[in-house]
Amino acid sequence: NNYGGVWMTREVFDFSVPRTEWWHILDVGVGNSVTELVASDDGDYLWVGVSTGQLIRIGNLNQARSRTTADVDDNNPNRVTTIDVAGSWVGRRITGISIDPNDNDRVLVTLGNYGNSQYVYMSNNATSASPTFLAKQGDLPSFPVYDGIFNYFNGDEVVIGTEYGVFS
Repeated sequence: NNYGGVWMTREVFDFSVPRTEWWHILDVGVGNSVTELVASDDGDYLWVGVSTGQLIRIGNLNQARSRTTADVDDNNPNRVTTIDVAGSWVGRRITGISIDPNDNDRVLVTLGNYGNSQYVYMSNNATSASPTFLAKQGDLPSFPVYDGIFNYFNGDEVVIGTEYGVFS
């Protein structure tokens, strides 16, 4: 184990605990790194962008209450968390992930790297067994998008940031 990936604890603000216990909930493999991560408002999903261009969805985090129920290193059949590849953009860098604060099924992904035509993708079924991410580039010029966020009051609107300014 290279101990890379994502770690989790439920004791981060519990200062009465003499030694905080951390659980390894995602291994991204040797030479890979996490480029972005975002948790849903209810805390049940964690979306992770990996340097390989994969978007990983970790689910059922609210039920993870111990190393046995969360840690991937234990190979325990009682682990309750689920790990799925929700999307993949090989050779691209995931620069941003945003979850609609009013609907966990709506996830926005922004991508970097020049020389591509699509940099903004969105899913309306992101928590399903087979999520689909569709390009939402529209008439935006072809350049990297570094992050995006849903409008809290209107989930049909997003604001994205690029090196050439902010667009909605």
